[in-house]
Amino acid sequence: MLKHRDVTILMVEDDEIDQMAFQRFLKKQELPYKYIMASSVAEAKEKAGTEEFDVAVIDYNLQDGNGLDILPHIRGGIPVIFVTGQGDQKTAVEAMKAGIYDYLIKDSFRNYLELLPVTIDNAISHRKAEQKLRQVEREVEKLLWVVSKTENSLVIADKDGKIEWVNEGFERLTGYGFDDVSGTYGDILLKNAYSGLNPKSPYFQKLQTTKKPMSYESRNYNKKGEEFWVLTTITPILGKGREIQKIIAIDSDITARKKAEYALILAKHRAEKLAKTKEEFLANMSHEIRTPMNAIIGMAELLRETELTPEQMKYLNSVRFASENLLAIISDVLDLSKLEAGEMVFEHISFDVKNLVENIAEMFRFRAEEKQLKFSCKIDEKVPEQLIGDPGKLNQVLLNLISNAFKFTHEGEISLRISVQSEIDKLITVKFEVNDTGIGIAKENQQSIFESFRQADSETTRKYGGTGLGLTIVKRLTEGLGGTVELNSKEGKGTTFIVQIPFGKADNSALKGKHPKHEKPGALKDLEGKKALLVEDNELNQIVAAEFLKRVGIQTLTAKNGREAIEMAASGTYDFILMDIQMPEVDGYEAARQIRKAGNKIPVIAMTAHALPGEREKCLKAGMDDYVTKPIQKNELFKSILQAIKNPKH
Repeated sequence: MLKHRDVTILMVEDDEIDQMAFQRFLKKQELPYKYIMASSVAEAKEKAGTEEFDVAVIDYNLQDGNGLDILPHIRGGIPVIFVTGQGDQKTAVEAMKAGIYDYLIKDSFRNYLELLPVTIDNAISHRKAEQKLRQVEREVEKLLWVVSKTENSLVIADKDGKIEWVNEGFERLTGYGFDDVSGTYGDILLKNAYSGLNPKSPYFQKLQTTKKPMSYESRNYNKKGEEFWVLTTITPILGKGREIQKIIAIDSDITARKKAEYALILAKHRAEKLAKTKEEFLANMSHEIRTPMNAIIGMAELLRETELTPEQMKYLNSVRFASENLLAIISDVLDLSKLEAGEMVFEHISFDVKNLVENIAEMFRFRAEEKQLKFSCKIDEKVPEQLIGDPGKLNQVLLNLISNAFKFTHEGEISLRISVQSEIDKLITVKFEVNDTGIGIAKENQQSIFESFRQADSETTRKYGGTGLGLTIVKRLTEGLGGTVELNSKEGKGTTFIVQIPFGKADNSALKGKHPKHEKPGALKDLEGKKALLVEDNELNQIVAAEFLKRVGIQTLTAKNGREAIEMAASGTYDFILMDIQMPEVDGYEAARQIRKAGNKIPVIAMTAHALPGEREKCLKAGMDDYVTKPIQKNELFKSILQAIKNPKH
């Protein structure tokens, strides 16, 4: 049975009888050979140069020469079989030297034809084996060249880990030659430690168990004693019985990467230290500014509730307006710090949009009257009464935009328009448009207006003041809420800011009564007759807080620091404690912890000038019930007190 089918043969034979005998033999034996016949040396040369063959069968003696004349013209190194009636040894030797595969002797009965198929098959098999061998040899040569020249260090060790060969890359990396490490485990590179090839190494022991490649990093030392780092991969070469026969270790120099990692770690530590310093500075700044601001705004609030002349009220309103501007600047800086630190927390609660807008309208009513501007707020009837999102952040976005509008508008009007942009299932996108007829923004400045500490130009900064943070905070808060902000403005004609924010749609019937707009005025009657412990080291703030409490009928005793607070809480009975945070001797955190440690469950409300990320969580962790920031807003303070008394957490 033939191994090779569909073979194409160049048959060179000048004897017509032998030609016919060859053809009859193929037909009789049903051999699937294809052949092209040539009757002379000249014809054979021509066909050999133009056709592709798998094997050539050539009669040695031809009328115009012999088979040796054809050999130089045979392409592709195909095997050649000579057939001849001249059977002398000299001819056979000459033909074999010329590179033919085999030599068949013609006989009168042409029995050589019986041997021809087997000879052809063997010739083709031999040629393929030679081709494969040459390919393997080329690949081995290439691999050996690559291995010897590669920049990586390569080591071959025996099954016990002893080094048998190293490449040039090993010598370049370590400075050691083969003679230095031959027969060792390579421990010389690690000074007082075991290499991965040492049987005592955990890597070698794991390799013996798993019989799988593994990688690890290690610090090494070259022949000069210089430190370098490598990523080592050790691979076992297994026999048929899965026993380890050889071990290959490849080392990649990762010194540069390790230095970069170390530099990155140092930079990270420096950045963290700088961030901590910045946070501490902002915390101290917040405390140092908000503490006197609390006294100023608080005193102004108390003064407003007394009988004043119109002129006095005008001056008082100016004080309040200036204080609120200063407080807004402080808040902008602190808010930007939270956003940059990624510590701004976004809520997901139900809130009343109409109530939020009413509060904004009331807040800017006095500003509009003072500047003689028309200010209006309008909510489209399609906007749901209840939305689910973060009302505080939304309020901050709108306040910043409207404050910005008032700052740059001297005549005309300012408006807030709220409408539904789109609605998909339980998600609704609400559009907020803040329009003004102010100075406008030049086209070339509109791209940079949302950048930190940027205003339209230096003239704007000199004339109107401000930090240039308000719009930066608007953009970052809006994006944090999943929304977008854009502006349309024409210099001298006014500006429109368009904010689009997605909210969840609340089930109004289910939420009814769960989210009250405000504590009802009558709720403050629940505070009459209550007894409070006020812990505050600043005398002016003591007066403000005590007066706030007094006006709703709360009796107040005062402690000047945390130590006094701990003693008074242990010896007296109080309905709640208002606790300042930063105080001498014992701060508010420690005082709260000590009060809780003593088993006292009295509600404690932090009252602090700190307003940085994590401050609320820090207060709650210390055992407090709630947290209000200075300057104290009466409504927020009373709301927190009522909540703490009705639903104590301890």
